[in-house]
Amino acid sequence: MLIASYAPGEIFRYNFSTGALTLLTKKLGSCDGIKYDPYGNLYAVANHNTIVQINPTTGAIINTLVLEPHHGQRRRWIDIRQLHGEFVGDARRDDRRGIA
Repeated sequence: MLIASYAPGEIFRYNFSTGALTLLTKKLGSCDGIKYDPYGNLYAVANHNTIVQINPTTGAIINTLVLEPHHGQRRRWIDIRQLHGEFVGDARRDDRRGIA
């Protein structure tokens, strides 16, 4: 199981069998949520307006997409879709729920 820590922006992996908690990635600024897409790609929302694709094994950041500045307002959700090897965030529609 993955656990996102909002501040300081870390993602941990919890092993139910051993009870071990290990750090997967850090220095995201803030981590507003995490999600796997149907293809097994791992994404996180960092700093309210940035989508990062993370290697689920090593924790390395593979891609980064910065959306419009949030100007102090948190995004309530970001929709992530896999599209021809690139990822897209859409924060304009109001019919989606936040990444979690």
